[in-house]
Amino acid sequence: MIYISLSEDPYLLDHIDHVLFIHTPLHIAASSCPVQFVKEIMRLYPSFARKLNQEGFSPMHAALHDGQTKVVLGFLDTESELVLVQGREGRTPLQYVAEQGDVDLLIKTARAYHEGSDIHERKIINWKDDDGNTVLHVATTKNQPQGVTFQELKRLRH
Repeated sequence: MIYISLSEDPYLLDHIDHVLFIHTPLHIAASSCPVQFVKEIMRLYPSFARKLNQEGFSPMHAALHDGQTKVVLGFLDTESELVLVQGREGRTPLQYVAEQGDVDLLIKTARAYHEGSDIHERKIINWKDDDGNTVLHVATTKNQPQGVTFQELKRLRH
């Protein structure tokens, strides 16, 4: 379907890419489409993955908001650094996951970025939002991490 639209207007998505804050086709797909479709849009226009919509959210933020866990994991498979895209109030998708309390997704998200990334090892856990809160701050204030999960996050920090 997307290729049919692009064959009719090859510059269709180019027009969208030049707007600073816009609800892109990737935002829409991230909220309601299968992972394969989301990944295909990302292949065509990787810049859409970092675009914020008018509400200040990236497509990954949108997928998290709408409970699209498979799409979130698809984003991580494609470009793990998307967990650090700052949206409204400087909130990253990783901080959003910590706030929502999905401990399993929090660990997968933290690991996806952490794997093979010695240089950024501390950056992911120490990243702060506009209020100065790190992922650990958000998770602990929400009483989300428990036992091994908290220890695992602490190991990522050191």
